[in-house]
Amino acid sequence: MGDAGQILAGAWGREICGIAQTTFLVFIMGSHVLTFSIMMNVLTNHSLCTIWFMVIGTVISFICTLPRTLKSVSRLSIASFASVVVAMVITMIGVGVRGRPAGIIIENTPDVTFNKAFIGVMNIVFAYGTCSSFTPLGVLIC
Repeated sequence: MGDAGQILAGAWGREICGIAQTTFLVFIMGSHVLTFSIMMNVLTNHSLCTIWFMVIGTVISFICTLPRTLKSVSRLSIASFASVVVAMVITMIGVGVRGRPAGIIIENTPDVTFNKAFIGVMNIVFAYGTCSSFTPLGVLIC
């Protein structure tokens, strides 16, 4: 990204794009560590170890990022993409099988505003984009 910034805007562009990419990656890492700790809290029903779960998540993420070649990153991105797709399919199947609770009427919302629809779509797009940001499709989304 820094090289593209240098081509577009010179030395200042290189620094700005480099800082922006580093900041983006730091926040993605924080999101992954937080998600890992929440997942472990839910699976273990034990929230006293949240800090330890975050440390474990950080170590796992650090080990997974050690192979710094594009070939290794692309392999991890394929696994990331597959896990997101599998999680979405499992969720859709679970919601379909469970059905609606008795006594609750579920209605479509025909009067959805543009803002609500746009936010709903962008939540899915950005969640997918951050999980697979190193795949070609993730790069296109971001």
